[in-house]
Amino acid sequence: MFHLLLTVIYLSFISLGLPDSLLGSAWPSMYQEFHVPVSYAGIISMIIALGTIVSSLKSDWLTKKLGAGFAFHKHSESHKSQGAQGRVQISETS
Repeated sequence: MFHLLLTVIYLSFISLGLPDSLLGSAWPSMYQEFHVPVSYAGIISMIIALGTIVSSLKSDWLTKKLGAGFAFHKHSESHKSQGAQGRVQISETS
């Protein structure tokens, strides 16, 4: 599970910078296909930046609504049920 989580974190980190770099390298061939001026790359770049800002501002709200452990809730329950089979049992402390 640790390696899966580490892989997801790594891919998420890489995907943060991917749209900007791909736009810069792909736009010279894309604008001709769309029959638009080269300057439209600036508009697309601003849309990407605005989307990044909005998602950053909304992530706190989403975390409060769903909870930080939402994705791992079922995984921890499966570990609890396997605790009697010789595996490490997860105990909740408050």
